[in-house]
Amino acid sequence: MKFLHEIFDYLADYDIYRAFSNFNNRFEQFLRCSSLLFKIELDSLFNETFINYSQQVKFHNKHQIFSFNLCSGLYIDDFLSMFIIDSLLNRLESITLRCIKENTLILLLNNFIYLLRLFSLNIQAYDTLFNLISLPIATTSQQISTVKYLVIDHCCTSDRVAIILSYIPEILHLNFVHESSCNSNIEIILPITLSNLTYLSMDLTYLDYDE
Repeated sequence: MKFLHEIFDYLADYDIYRAFSNFNNRFEQFLRCSSLLFKIELDSLFNETFINYSQQVKFHNKHQIFSFNLCSGLYIDDFLSMFIIDSLLNRLESITLRCIKENTLILLLNNFIYLLRLFSLNIQAYDTLFNLISLPIATTSQQISTVKYLVIDHCCTSDRVAIILSYIPEILHLNFVHESSCNSNIEIILPITLSNLTYLSMDLTYLDYDE
């Protein structure tokens, strides 16, 4: 079956599941093999077939999911209502979120503690989200996630970044777009020690010269 792994690298997991899930018993067993990892991608496709596929993966292959790439803001909440973030996602290492809503992001940050292999988090959202959002700061070790790589691909003030970093103090790689702001809804910013940080990239916007 090694050659199948090589072929499947060129196919979307959704297409693999549609083509082989009902092919025969041998392929059914192969799809449930622990060495086969799924990369779940949600874009503009959220029809009945995709929902059935997601349900099948959730019930039979949840421990085989390697990444979530959730690119459609219209359907993220619907998708996550089917996929509860818990410790059964014990192979999940990467999450990409685009156009995510405030409440959904807060819920996910709190649930990331269950994902012991989650190393990469990429947040791409509308600028207005991080101007309005009021994230609670992580205050206990039970709220800390294992994320090592964080990319915030939109304008975000330093205090907002500090709040997110309070959830992921083990981070190695940080990349974000910084927007200077004299207004802050965060009253308390705890000092955060990032002893493992080896890479930092900031794209500075709206910054006065004397800052």
